[in-house]
Amino acid sequence: MTVEFRVLGTVEAIRDGEPVNIGHARQRSVLAVLVAHVGQPVTADQLVERVWADRAPQRPRDTLYSYLSKLRQVLADVEGVAIERDSGAYRLVADPLAVDVHRFEDLVARARAEHDPERSLALFDEALGLWRGEAFAGMDTPWFVERREALQALRDSARSDRVDRALQVGRHHEVITELTARSTEQPMDERVTGQLMLALHRSGRTAEALTRYDHLRRTLIAELGTDPGVRLQQLHAELLASAPPPAVGPPPRTRVPWWRRRIPVLAACAAVAVPLFFVVTNSAKSNNSGGPATTRPAFSRAPDSGFVKIRPAVPGYADICVTDGRERDERHSRPIAALKPCATATPPRTSLEPLGDGRFRIWWNHPEHGIGCLTVIDAAKGPGYRLEPWDDCPDFREFQKFVFEPVDTPVFGGYRIRPLHSGLCVGVAEPVEHNAEVVQEECTGGADQEFLVDPE
Repeated sequence: MTVEFRVLGTVEAIRDGEPVNIGHARQRSVLAVLVAHVGQPVTADQLVERVWADRAPQRPRDTLYSYLSKLRQVLADVEGVAIERDSGAYRLVADPLAVDVHRFEDLVARARAEHDPERSLALFDEALGLWRGEAFAGMDTPWFVERREALQALRDSARSDRVDRALQVGRHHEVITELTARSTEQPMDERVTGQLMLALHRSGRTAEALTRYDHLRRTLIAELGTDPGVRLQQLHAELLASAPPPAVGPPPRTRVPWWRRRIPVLAACAAVAVPLFFVVTNSAKSNNSGGPATTRPAFSRAPDSGFVKIRPAVPGYADICVTDGRERDERHSRPIAALKPCATATPPRTSLEPLGDGRFRIWWNHPEHGIGCLTVIDAAKGPGYRLEPWDDCPDFREFQKFVFEPVDTPVFGGYRIRPLHSGLCVGVAEPVEHNAEVVQEECTGGADQEFLVDPE
């Protein structure tokens, strides 16, 4: 007859595969303390403090002796298991590997020492499979809380070690879901974020990996006033160096019209052509009005002269463009991004500024509202937020930067546009029609989140 003690979840004793009745919560707490220190003496005072803390009964020792007596009776017929008393202390005599927490620690140590990565993964899986919930579930005295937190830290460390081995043998696809959940639970854990970045990169999702780094960096600065550690910064630099070059305009295919192949060239030449254009234009306007010369605010970068039209890739809506639309409200007069017929509206002249690392700004040169770049309003707060042009576009504003991802669409040249600040997608909030708002959304892969980029 054998018995197994479990504390990685609710506290249980299993004899020959069947649960043993070890009593109510306080009696189970007494057994849990002895199990945690299997083979070691625990004094009566320590048992009272760990089981009751400041809520001990009127005669705690008498109550404790009663619980110990009942536990001895439950375990009396189990060979090799006993609760012994020695000089005012009590000790559980049992095989330490009959206790799940000690078996967990033994398996993790063996997994870390194992040179064969596949065997190491199997040992980690066996160890982590022992967990059935939070350790010492339902037990709330300070000793149990402290012990629970320490064991959770050991579990998290083992999970990260297992992911390292999985990445070592090329199982990056398998760990992305787990790491995404853990990154949400532990938003400032640099090791988890680094592993997720590496898994995403190896799965061909480098832009998303870079977004994860940016999110962690902002969180650390906001919460702790510090940047990520050196190792994570090095990983970030390596991913930046290996990121594919940005795709401006349609990807190369057979029989591509010559003007599509020239879009990257037009975009690259922009910074030279436009500053001079703005100087001449502003000077001419000032001279014509007879007033003093005025200039626009200086930008760190200027939009290019390769103007394009951005249109939804939904079949049947070839004449609708992304432009300025409804006013936000009476207090904010800036227009928001919306859809209007290209032929009848006066859309801003739109251009793409390549920033490197697959990122772009979307500049608007509007005849009435002036020059600015497209911005996601409150991007960090999630889906549903509108887009609007701003007239101030410094380099540090991540919510004014977008990643263009080529996608297969019924019409050649489609892109999914992802705001760098949030990792979501630009989409149409209403049915694709006149005045439909353009917003930030969860990425669904729908046609209303795919856009065409055509030269004017």
